[in-house]
Amino acid sequence: MIKDLLGSDSIPPLTRLVMLSAVHFSGKWILPFPEKETRPRPFYRSDGSHVQVQMMANTAKYNYSEFTTPDGEYYDVIELPYEGEELSMLIAAPYEKGVPLSAITDILTSELIAKWKVQMKRATRLLVLPKFSLHSEVDLKKPLGRLGVKDMFSAERADFSRLSSERPLYVSQAFQKIKMEVTESGTRASAGTAAILLARMAPLEIIMDRSFLFMVRHNPTGTLLFLGQVMEP
Repeated sequence: MIKDLLGSDSIPPLTRLVMLSAVHFSGKWILPFPEKETRPRPFYRSDGSHVQVQMMANTAKYNYSEFTTPDGEYYDVIELPYEGEELSMLIAAPYEKGVPLSAITDILTSELIAKWKVQMKRATRLLVLPKFSLHSEVDLKKPLGRLGVKDMFSAERADFSRLSSERPLYVSQAFQKIKMEVTESGTRASAGTAAILLARMAPLEIIMDRSFLFMVRHNPTGTLLFLGQVMEP
């Protein structure tokens, strides 16, 4: 990941210091998807069109429940535990294909996720989930600025004197790259950074053939390690 984080043309000639960090995650499902069950199925885009993608399928006992948004939209939440059970992936999607994923993302909070965990019950379900891989690069300057982290990006105000006695240093770039792959056996992910009541009979099949939200969660602490949305696998 470190080797791929910075390209040969991404470091300006005046660069004096590069600060890097990387996280790698590789988790195997406790309940892996049988490869023989993977086959093409339609995945519906937000505009109503669809595309054929490789969809995995497995019938097993999962932590599952359904919830409603403040606007009355139903959505499903299902948990896929990794070996060791300290980590798991939570997947959430509106029940109706015509309901945008923003119905969930607009109300998403750590308190809501904790409520999901408390209210989910173990139930046998057929889960159909697309294989997917994600690649993302995010410029962190604006998000950090909104959090009040501004001085380090200013040549006049930055103070890194404890790191270097050379000419005054400041941060010119801050970005994050993320790669994630979800397959029958589990999840491979890496990230690098440079400087609500049950309202109807629960379905027996959970088919994630539309946009969905996913997160990898550390269960003992509730910390989210990865969070993203799949609009098209």
